[in-house]
Amino acid sequence: MPRIDLDILNQKQTPAFYASSLATRPAAGFVGRIFIDSDSPSTGLYRDTGTAWVQIADPGAGTTGTLQQVTTNGNSTTTGITITTNGLGIGTTIPGSNRLDIHSASGINATFNGTGTTNAALQLQLAGVGKWNIRNNYNSGANDFGIFDVLNNYDIVKITNGGVVNITSTVSSVSPTTGALVVAGGIGYSGVLNGGTAAFSGNNFNYFNRNDSGVVLKISSQTAFTQMDFVSVGTTYANIYTNSSNGSLSFYTGVLNLVLKSNGVINMPNLPTSSAGLVSGDIYSNLGILTRVP
Repeated sequence: MPRIDLDILNQKQTPAFYASSLATRPAAGFVGRIFIDSDSPSTGLYRDTGTAWVQIADPGAGTTGTLQQVTTNGNSTTTGITITTNGLGIGTTIPGSNRLDIHSASGINATFNGTGTTNAALQLQLAGVGKWNIRNNYNSGANDFGIFDVLNNYDIVKITNGGVVNITSTVSSVSPTTGALVVAGGIGYSGVLNGGTAAFSGNNFNYFNRNDSGVVLKISSQTAFTQMDFVSVGTTYANIYTNSSNGSLSFYTGVLNLVLKSNGVINMPNLPTSSAGLVSGDIYSNLGILTRVP
């Protein structure tokens, strides 16, 4: 009996193999047939469903595959990616060596997401050693922003999600160019300036005159009165104020004690009229005559 050997062992549903260029592939219609694309580069293997060719394997990237081939075949890797020449451009052309260049029309160019209750950070290194972290502090879900000093292990600047800015450095100031915060220009504020128990160089406000103008401290107001209060433990005990309507300077300690007027007149409206209760050195009005208690 004659025997025909086509060198194909039919394993259930694979009755035939066909190889040619993709352009000369026959029409589908032979169920189970396998087509091999012989082009270079090849597009892979296909199976005939009887009505269409379905790709069942691609040629793979091999050792010379491009990143485009890898991302076409799958978008994950367990080995990572190392770029030894040029940089990585996202949404733009390839940048210069060792650079990451991201272009985005959305305004958000990169997202760093800490999972769970961890902080998300961008670390700046020098020779492989971390120096600074720009990070989101989880803070029990409050998600504050911080600039973290890796070397000293604390946030130099922290901004809470409520808008409070904290500078945590405890460096003291002994001149205009030293301290936790050094500002070359001016500082403007519209609220209240408070000094704590360790502020203002031991609760003292020091002003260093840098322009030799002779003006050491200037206090201005947008109203007719400019006032400086002296407060102890929350209680105001005295104040000094000016009145722009007459140019006077007044001193007040519970009562108005002294008014210096712009025409040189000195007014002491609440001067005692007797020495009763006064101590040595006090001044009182003795029938209109200034008298010092001996």
